Amino acid sequence: LGIFELAFKRNLLVKEKHALDVNDSTTGLLNRKAFRQKLDEEVSRSRRISLPLSMITIDIDGFQDLNNEVGFANADSVLKVIGALLKKTARANDVLARIGADEIALLLPHTNHMGAAVKAERVRRILESTRFPAIEGRGPRKISVSVGVSEYPSFCNDAEGLIKSADEALFQVKQAGGNRVCLAT
Repeated sequence: LGIFELAFKRNLLVKEKHALDVNDSTTGLLNRKAFRQKLDEEVSRSRRISLPLSMITIDIDGFQDLNNEVGFANADSVLKVIGALLKKTARANDVLARIGADEIALLLPHTNHMGAAVKAERVRRILESTRFPAIEGRGPRKISVSVGVSEYPSFCNDAEGLIKSADEALFQVKQAGGNRVCLAT
């Protein structure tokens, strides 16, 4: 019995370590490193089966100010809620990852840029209308997001290009004041 117990505990520890290696501890989404690996896999699959792969990059507007106003713990609570909402609205084969302090990426296999733009706008509206308990009662603060959308192969030739084109679309939104969705050009 002792040997089986030890083997079981070891397996649990290995699983926990793996989860820590690939998941962001705050949101439970994939971390940046795991996202890059999935991105390469999905671009390769998209190329092989000749179906599009779209990427949505979400940036929380004014996140640094939010951190300063409500503290890191409350800002992390906002990130947890956002992560949970994104998981709830995702399809089984969608890939969700936290790729920066206030940046989240979604990969949408078998989805063209128009479908991704519709999904991005739906997510933006859901987040905008969500109540965040950690920041309620701390002034008239609403959470809004800026969103960039791109698609392989319509706007790029590879994984790097997909990231770059989605980031450029996101940058355009930020320059225009945020709280919008922008499609790559």
